[in-house]
Amino acid sequence: MFVGEAAVSSFLAVVIDKLIAGPLLEYARRQKVDLTLQEWRKKLLHIEAVMNDAEEKQIRERAVKVWLDDLKALAYDIEDVLDELVTKANRHSLTEGPQPSSSKVRKFIPTFHPSREGVGEFLFSAEERLTTSLVDEFGVYGRDADREKIMELFLSDEVSADQKVGVIPIVGMGGVGKTTLAQIIYNDKRVEDYFDTRIWVCVSDQFDLVEITKAILESVTKDSSHSRNLQFLQDGLKKELNGKRFLLVLDDIWNENPNNWSVLQAPFRVGAHGSFVMVTTRNENVASIMRTTASYHLNELSDKYCWSLFAHLAFENITSDALQSLELIGKKIVKKCKGLPLAAKTLGGLLRSKQDENAWKEMLNNKIWDLPADQSSILPALHLSYHYLPTKLKQCFAYCSIFPKGYEFEKKQLILLWMGEGLVNGSRRGETVEKEGKLKHLRYLDLSYTAIHKLPESIVPSEIGKLINLRYFDISKTKLEGMPMGINRLKDLQVLTTFVVGWKHAAARIKDLRDLSQLGGTLSILNLQNVVCAADALEANLKDKGKLDDLVFGWDCNAVSGDLQNQTRVLENLQPHKKLKTLTIEYYYGTKFPNWLGDPSFMNLVFLQLKSCKNCLSLPPIGQLQSLKGLSIVKIGVQRVGPEFCGNGSGSSSFKPFGSLKTLKFEEMLEWEEWTCSQVEFPCLEELYVQKCPKLKGDIPKHLPLLTKLEITECGQLVDSLPMVPSLCELKLTECNDVVFRSAVDITSLTSLIVNDICKIPLELQHLHSLVRLTIDGCPELREVPPILRKLNSLKQLVIKGCSSLQSLLEMGLPPMLQKLDIEKCGILESLEDAVMQNNTCLQQLTIKDCGSLRSFPSIASLKYLDIKDCGKLDLPLPEEMMPSYFASLTTLIINSSCDSLTSFPLGFFRKLEFFYVSNCTNLESLSIPDGIHHVEFTSLNYMYINNCPNLVSFPQGGLSAPNLSVLILQQCKKLKSLPQGMHTLLTSLEILDGVGLAKASIS
Repeated sequence: MFVGEAAVSSFLAVVIDKLIAGPLLEYARRQKVDLTLQEWRKKLLHIEAVMNDAEEKQIRERAVKVWLDDLKALAYDIEDVLDELVTKANRHSLTEGPQPSSSKVRKFIPTFHPSREGVGEFLFSAEERLTTSLVDEFGVYGRDADREKIMELFLSDEVSADQKVGVIPIVGMGGVGKTTLAQIIYNDKRVEDYFDTRIWVCVSDQFDLVEITKAILESVTKDSSHSRNLQFLQDGLKKELNGKRFLLVLDDIWNENPNNWSVLQAPFRVGAHGSFVMVTTRNENVASIMRTTASYHLNELSDKYCWSLFAHLAFENITSDALQSLELIGKKIVKKCKGLPLAAKTLGGLLRSKQDENAWKEMLNNKIWDLPADQSSILPALHLSYHYLPTKLKQCFAYCSIFPKGYEFEKKQLILLWMGEGLVNGSRRGETVEKEGKLKHLRYLDLSYTAIHKLPESIVPSEIGKLINLRYFDISKTKLEGMPMGINRLKDLQVLTTFVVGWKHAAARIKDLRDLSQLGGTLSILNLQNVVCAADALEANLKDKGKLDDLVFGWDCNAVSGDLQNQTRVLENLQPHKKLKTLTIEYYYGTKFPNWLGDPSFMNLVFLQLKSCKNCLSLPPIGQLQSLKGLSIVKIGVQRVGPEFCGNGSGSSSFKPFGSLKTLKFEEMLEWEEWTCSQVEFPCLEELYVQKCPKLKGDIPKHLPLLTKLEITECGQLVDSLPMVPSLCELKLTECNDVVFRSAVDITSLTSLIVNDICKIPLELQHLHSLVRLTIDGCPELREVPPILRKLNSLKQLVIKGCSSLQSLLEMGLPPMLQKLDIEKCGILESLEDAVMQNNTCLQQLTIKDCGSLRSFPSIASLKYLDIKDCGKLDLPLPEEMMPSYFASLTTLIINSSCDSLTSFPLGFFRKLEFFYVSNCTNLESLSIPDGIHHVEFTSLNYMYINNCPNLVSFPQGGLSAPNLSVLILQQCKKLKSLPQGMHTLLTSLEILDGVGLAKASIS
């Protein structure tokens, strides 16, 4: 248990409550120890009477604090004993037979000695928190002038005249409102309109370069699947920020290491002019490392605004009579807040709606205000907020001290941990370990994502039913082959993630779920093919388990089909309660879906997935589920989908099917031939996916007023034209009939189009004036990309991939606004002519991969990002063919397994480079600075990676002047015998230096 310096009273109250619990008293009477427990309670009540006074005095008087620590240690001991007795009492109620004698029970009862040396204090800070960009602006006072001053800096050119990315630090003491100011600026409509991208990251005192970069990238891409490789993350971030005007807020910075900042901000330089990083920090030293302009020092609020903030919270629902008497006290409290909005907000919230004048006076006169600053780093207002928490909440809050600062936890997970400690839904402590190593008081057990096939007896007793205190049991993503016998006795179990129906006699049967009436959350019932008797499924009584939100019914996909009729009855008998929210049925091999599936009474069902039910030849009336928002139908054996799919709404004349459906997906319906849906309206549908349905010939819906995304893939026999939907923005067509593709060019609202396996691009494509992204993928018969593409004036991204017959590309020039061009797997494409660039001055990113015949590409002055991979014949235009300004804008260069003729790389022409990556260039011998170019300084170069260049011998003569280089990685360059001349001058900024597979003398 983790309790704080002011939490002894709350813990004591919990122990006193336990002493009067009914089951414990009854058991104590039987064992003749009830008088002892009564004596304990009487003494504890006397102590509790003076506890509030003691908790205030402990701040100033050391002796009182020692006494409280003694008391806390004693409370631990008492709770341990009570846990032991409660467990025995509960077992007694579940079992028959011999019970422990009173003499054995008395061994657990210690003598009451309130004089033990105790546990240390719990220090907390309410400022150790994660932040987001969200703010309630109605609760912000007195910051309009501050906001406008910083807005002026954003919108002027002065801050970042010399640098593309400006850095504005907001500096101020804790609680003064730095984060709030940053939030209201971040959410200002002018900021939203001015910047292409806005990013918010809470940093705190752990300045982890990988985690911060990862958080920034995830905020931009909305994808949390990135690796922890810094090189990969920074490369990805540069791609995302390239050419964009961005605002990045780094909240709560404590880092004073300039090298850390140098590495972190390296990818920011590719952003457009006018980009900004806004930093909040308490430390002017931190600000001085990062800033490009003077720090903005945030002052305390005036008394007027501090009072407005306090009153806004404290006087909610206060009567006019009470207001008059409380206002004077409130203003005195606000004076003690010393202009700190966090203090005013905290105390205003504590006093909200309280009309008792004594409560206000007690807070005003509390001795915590007088605690010297050198004795506590905590704001007095925050200390008071903890002091006045309800007893139960003190313990819950104190428990959070076990997490490291900045730790991000799920609300649900935290509640489960509180539950495991007995802080909520019961008051028993957990995890008191028996001598034999088994956890008989266990409440929380998580074995998810382990490779176990059976429960380990070192943790879980052979009779799991003895773990009567267990509340949470997670075995998701394990290889368990069955559930242990006795699980039916865990009647207080609240979360059981998975129930695996075993095939052995020693495993629990599905009917053992019957008495687990407290189950809630998500439950997956797997290996249902092992249910031999369908009546067992009915006895599981899922109808009455109203706390379950999500259910998965699964059969083993590799099992041999048994009695199909029995399996049909099993699923019929597994009917859940009517408040269920999500349902998945997978690998079911019964012959039809149950009658209850599609019943309109399932009013709360929002998501349904039917997967791999190959023996079902018709779909249930899913249209009757009026709250359903997501529907996924995968590998079902139906041939036709007709009116039965919609249902009839129990005959109601006003019934309209699919009233709430937003996402509909059909996938791998290999036998599906016909969809009768021409008269069906999907009023709310936003996304429709029809994938891998090779026999589908019939209609696709036409009444889709809100559709924004449509994907039709591998439906070769579908010849219906696409719906003309004014809201449709994203369209993907893969291996579709030409009729389907040609109808796409009439959807002028499209902003994104992906096409596959077409022979020719129709001229009508030029009419898609809203198109921003176009991907032409896997078209082996496509020979040319016609000039009409240059008429797509809104096109910014073009991907041409897997076009093995493509011989020429855009001879009449690129679309004028194109910023990103990817060419991949075009094996016979030999050149990109100069004419490609005649229309375009915006191209910033060029990626060329796996184009084995490509020999040249034109000069592109605007290019910032160049990535070349697996293009062995490609020649870079080098000194004799170019001017130094040729690569004037390039910041990122990646060459991998390409440019076989390259022996000397003219690094001197790439002065703006920030990221330089060369790998598997077997003929590269040197990096050079061409004659005639003097005093080249690579001030932007931050990252250099050279790998597997076995003939590389030397760096430029005269050394490598790169004062901001922070990462240098040289690997498998066996002939390289020395690092750049003057390497010692780089060591002040170099964060990572790696040399693997170099000549022996290379690092000396």
